Amino acid sequence: MAKTLSWFLALAPVLTIYGIYGVDLATIIGLFFWPICMFYIYLKNGKISFMPLVSLLLGYGIVITVLNLIFVRNLYVGEELIIFRLIKYALWLGIVPVILNSDLFDFDYTLECYKKVCVCAALYLIFQQVAFNVFSVILPRLFLPYTANPNASAAILQQDFSATNVEFFRPSAFFLEPAQFSDYILLALVLIFIAPGTSKKDKWLYYLLPCAVIASTSGLGYMLLLALFLIGNFSQIMRNPKFTLAFFLTLLGFAALYVNVGYVNTLVSSTMGRLTNFEDPMNNAFLRRFSSYYFLNSLDARAFMLGNGYGNILSGEYFNGLPYMIWTTGLLGTLIYTGMLSNFYEKNNLTVNVFLFFVLSMNIFAQGFTPISIVFNIVGLIALKNKYNKEMVLENTR
Repeated sequence: MAKTLSWFLALAPVLTIYGIYGVDLATIIGLFFWPICMFYIYLKNGKISFMPLVSLLLGYGIVITVLNLIFVRNLYVGEELIIFRLIKYALWLGIVPVILNSDLFDFDYTLECYKKVCVCAALYLIFQQVAFNVFSVILPRLFLPYTANPNASAAILQQDFSATNVEFFRPSAFFLEPAQFSDYILLALVLIFIAPGTSKKDKWLYYLLPCAVIASTSGLGYMLLLALFLIGNFSQIMRNPKFTLAFFLTLLGFAALYVNVGYVNTLVSSTMGRLTNFEDPMNNAFLRRFSSYYFLNSLDARAFMLGNGYGNILSGEYFNGLPYMIWTTGLLGTLIYTGMLSNFYEKNNLTVNVFLFFVLSMNIFAQGFTPISIVFNIVGLIALKNKYNKEMVLENTR
């Protein structure tokens, strides 16, 4: 059962993209799998352990949503949709953290499953880019007609099968967009650039995943890749002349490819153009992610402090993490969420702290405030905390 749980956790962010009648596969599978896990934990341990701050965040989200539905009635979407979103939020945050807090969660095997999914996504994404540029063939996102969001399905299907009309191809493997791919492999990038003692069998990921990020044309991915590379290799860059020489030779080689190979030039120029286009902020991959902060101006003091209730968000508008938190759970809910994540900080654990920093940063300008994003971040933090605490103890005793 532990291995099944590991695969489910590793695949959950992908399974939430696909679904039936607006209900994602991860939740559908969870409704059958979660009770089995909970029953197993109770039979084995005679009790169920909760994460206090996760429970506080869950309880606050439920209370503020119910109070708004009953008394305030300040609704931006239909009541049924809010209730549906709240139930999904309660299921994920109410059940999965309990399972993660038990011995049923095998963090080592979960990381191995996660790395396998990353490899499959990276290889397929690179194949998509090669197939388009060499054969003018678009390899579609997998199982796309069955997306959990029916409105997204038609638009992306049209993009996938209209190769002649695509000026700048942006593959994303089996994710809906390149940014989702970059978001998913953040943990893997931390593992290959930051984590100590990366095993020899994973060394090739050091080359595969960056190549996939570059091929994805994701501006978010480019920023994450550069930042994590510099953080992970800072000491070598500063202290090792050979490494510095190799680094600059690599840059010169890439520059030569950029100048002489049209495909590399187009790929990098188009992607960087999306990051440096300051004349039109909505076409800037970085600045566009701050557009939802504008909506916070319309909140009154009560809504800004307490929120409008989970899922009660402006219909048809994009909200990244922090604005979504403030809009739905207010400043109070945002502080609880931040405190929950900050509780994973460890003074001498660089791997955990770097991942935590990027998780918090992603909430500010990219990642959504969704049940699966919260849970998946907790999965990563618990796995890194357990794995690299043990390695640190071993290193300190040598």
